[in-house]
Amino acid sequence: MIYGPGGLIYVGSEPPYGQLGGAIGVWDPTQNRTIENYRHVITNQSIVSLAWEPKSGLIFGGSGNYGGGGTTSVEKEAKFFAFDPKKRQKVFETALAPGARNYSATFAANGKVFTTVGDKLFVFDPGSRKVLQTVQLTGAQVEISLGQLPDGRLVGLTSGSVYVLDPESGALVHTAAAPVHVRCGFCPGG
Repeated sequence: MIYGPGGLIYVGSEPPYGQLGGAIGVWDPTQNRTIENYRHVITNQSIVSLAWEPKSGLIFGGSGNYGGGGTTSVEKEAKFFAFDPKKRQKVFETALAPGARNYSATFAANGKVFTTVGDKLFVFDPGSRKVLQTVQLTGAQVEISLGQLPDGRLVGLTSGSVYVLDPESGALVHTAAAPVHVRCGFCPGG
């Protein structure tokens, strides 16, 4: 769930039990209701991470190659994508990591988009739509656990550590081992 353009809230979802094809729902807090819903943004896949990149005006996201409970995956790999809220459609889709199960965390900062697959963090340029850099993390990224510190650096959780990344250079500037296996994340906004 992210705060996006026009003060609207964009929510990625898994489909209901026994179904494939998650959605991006758009909720308007001033009306207190869902005003739009886009199912199958990525065919037969769930929407597991989202980030609004203001300079491009696009919402970037990552899918999971699975459906609702009780289903069997029919797609071989998850996708990284861009959704244009003005055109109300997906405008870009690729597999940054062939064979990936999901893009567990996505965040936009400093005109770039950062997304993760397993123990890799990709620094993506929205203008050229190319990966600028791939960063090796100390473990598998925990779902939706990538955010920004007040000083502008990014902070994330892996299964075994906390890390801090400089969004300008893409360098890991700090890592700290967790005393136990990390299984769940944090709320990047607060």
